[in-house]
Parts: sequence; structure tokens; C-alpha cells
Amino acid sequence: MSNQDSNNEVSNEQTLVIIEPGTSPVNLDKPLDIPNMVVDVPLKKQTADEVAQWCAKENEKTRSNITTILLVVFGLTMAGTFVLTGIAAFNKDVDKSIIQSQTALAINATTALLCSAMGYYFGTQKNK
Repeated sequence: MSNQDSNNEVSNEQTLVIIEPGTSPVNLDKPLDIPNMVVDVPLKKQTADEVAQWCAKENEKTRSNITTILLVVFGLTMAGTFVLTGIAAFNKDVDKSIIQSQTALAINATTALLCSAMGYYFGTQKNK
């Protein structure tokens, strides 16, 4: 069978639409009136419990990932501070006041972020 024959078979297929008695056909030329078509079905208790467990697990992963990323940023900031301090210690031509102010600013900002993230992470962690 050639590719053209298979395309003809697909294009020759027809869709059968069954309309229930007492309902009007859907007019696709205008926006759909969805509130009349969507039916709310309450979740089973087991499904609701599974969704709640999944959400709790995902929240835990997110909190853990954010804390890990902030811990890495803090470590890199500390490493950068040590490098800049070493450069300032062995090079007399470096402006030490700029290095001092910038490292203090970086360490204070990352420490505040890390402490708040870890406080939230460990504060909301459930005892197991």
C-alpha cells in the first residue's frame, strides 16, 4: 500500500456523532458553553488521600531542593570570600575596602536567605 493510499483511507473516515434526545447539538461556530457540559464528580476518599500524599511529597521535595540550592550558594559565597581575602592578603595593590564591603554584603544576604529557608523547612517538617 502506498503512502497516498493510506492518506486517502484516513481522509475517508467519518465521525459519527450521537445526540441524545432532548439535547441540542453542539455548535462549534461559537464559543462553547462549558458550564453546562462539565459535571463535577466528587473524588473517592482513596483518591483524595492519594492526591494529598502526593502533594505532601512534592512539597517536601521542593522545600528540600530550595534549601539545598541555597546551601550550595552559601558555600560558593564562602569560597569566593576566602579567595578574595587571600588575594587581598598577598596583593598590596588591591583595594581592601571594596573587597571587605562586598564580601560582607554577600555573606549577610546568603546567610539570611539560608537561615530563613532552613527555618521554614525544619519548622514545617512533620515528626515521623
